[in-house]
Amino acid sequence: SQKQNNKGQNVNTYTKKKRGESHDEQRRMTSITRKMHWYMLRGKIARFLGTDFLLAFFLTTGWCAEQEYVTAGSVLLVNNRAFDLVTTAVGTDLIYRVVSNTGRLIVSVSCLVPFIVIGSLVGALFILQFLGILFSYFREDRAIRRILEPINEIALKADELSRLSFSEDKYQVIEDALEHIRPEQAEQDGPLSFGDSDLIGVEAAMNNLLLRMRDTLRQQSRFVNDASHELRTPIAVISGYADIFTGFIIPKYTVTNAAEYNEALLRVNSSSKQKVWMMPILESPDIVEPSTRTEVLGSIRNNINSMRDIVLNVRVGGNDFSNQFAARRHYDETIYDILPISQLLGDILAFFSRDYVVSGPVWEFFSSDNDEWKNGLRNELKLDRLNGFIGKTVIHPKQIPVVNEMLRVTNKDFEDAKSILNWDSSGLQVGKSFGGERMNEVRTHYNWARKIILLSELYGIN
Repeated sequence: SQKQNNKGQNVNTYTKKKRGESHDEQRRMTSITRKMHWYMLRGKIARFLGTDFLLAFFLTTGWCAEQEYVTAGSVLLVNNRAFDLVTTAVGTDLIYRVVSNTGRLIVSVSCLVPFIVIGSLVGALFILQFLGILFSYFREDRAIRRILEPINEIALKADELSRLSFSEDKYQVIEDALEHIRPEQAEQDGPLSFGDSDLIGVEAAMNNLLLRMRDTLRQQSRFVNDASHELRTPIAVISGYADIFTGFIIPKYTVTNAAEYNEALLRVNSSSKQKVWMMPILESPDIVEPSTRTEVLGSIRNNINSMRDIVLNVRVGGNDFSNQFAARRHYDETIYDILPISQLLGDILAFFSRDYVVSGPVWEFFSSDNDEWKNGLRNELKLDRLNGFIGKTVIHPKQIPVVNEMLRVTNKDFEDAKSILNWDSSGLQVGKSFGGERMNEVRTHYNWARKIILLSELYGIN
């Protein structure tokens, strides 16, 4: 019943959005509406100007022909005609003259006043035409919006689909809102129709999208059920080893699978006696693309935030990112020497390191002739710590002591951190460090000091 009520509320919300033009609808239609208005306006102005010019031309030509006919009794094309500005005692005048090929003056008459009258008439006509354009604006606006209504309907439905997370309830809501969607008949007659022959191609694309969404929903539902079963099974198996079991690593955690992973972990926790942690690994190709990276990382962060209580750590997949650029570091190089990956790691840290523990990428080397790999690992760990990574995923027992050694806190840092956290708030908030080598400032070094104390408790002090 609650499910049906929620579905009904969502459908009502969608219906209200569909019936009343919202701000988002107006914003989508503004650009094309303005373009169509401008196109129509240019056409009207061009037609009116052309018509008015021809009218002025024919009126002027008719008046000149009439003057010539009245004076000379005929209009001969071989005569020479000209308009001259002359200065008289009362001012400047425009004279129309007709001279025969023999040089005889046939017509000489003032045309300034008639031309002013003709210009005034044509100007008044253009003003009336322009007012007509203004008055027709709103009527045309309604007509344009009626023309665009099918396209806007498609835009609304596409927005609904793009915001849809794949749950059965939400899919049912959009299915009902589209009115014609019948998944069991979709293969035969298609679920979506606007009744417009000009939109057949768009309808076909939308129908294909809806069918694929339906199939994807079914696949993802099976995935969630299977994943939940697979995750519950090992819990049942290791229930006797709860003291050593922590949680699950989530590979390739990204926008397209986060909801399913989250749902599976929630189901596992609901049936587990102890908290089961998750450690998402950020290593998928969609994070690499610079043009959408911010949007993708933001969406991933939102999904991780929804699971904040059971997120133990966030990992990054350095080798997966390196593979995207066909890059691989040697033991005398660090991941930060690969500039595209260095920038990518910086973006990940900017999104996650202030709220979560983010561990550094895997170091591949665990052996070399003179243990050069250890120096390489130390160099990368130094840069890891400097940039905000905490911890390192090890792939060989030989790496463990090197990682633990480099994550220990120096005595000077430890003493400075204690000093900053225990600072007298009533006194000067800036002072010398423990060794007298640098400045300690409470406000700007407070977060650093807290991290140093935590690291000292976990890894010790050198």
